[in-house]
Amino acid sequence: MWGRGFAFILFLFLGDCYTSTLFYFDNIRMKEVPPEVRSGLYKQEESDCKENLEAILERIRKKSPNATNVRDLEIFKTDLGFGNHCLRVRYGLEISR
Repeated sequence: MWGRGFAFILFLFLGDCYTSTLFYFDNIRMKEVPPEVRSGLYKQEESDCKENLEAILERIRKKSPNATNVRDLEIFKTDLGFGNHCLRVRYGLEISR
C-alpha cells in the first residue's frame, strides 16, 4: 500500500514538473517568422533523395563559387523506411568583398 501511495505522489510531482516545463517553453517560444523575412533569410534550398549530405554541400559550393560562407544552415531529413531517406537543406550565402 505504501508503495502505491509513493508512486502516486511521485506521479503527481513529475506530472506537475512536466506541465510547468511545457508551459514555460510555450511562453518563451518565438513568434513565427513572416514569409517576407524568411525569403530573405533562406535564399537557397536544395533537396535530394539519392545523394548524401556531403554531395549536396559540394553541389552548393560548385553552384555558388563566389560565396565565402554559408549562414543559417538547416538540414531536414525525411525517413522513407528501409534505409531510404530524403534530405532538404536550407541556407543563406554570404559573399565577402
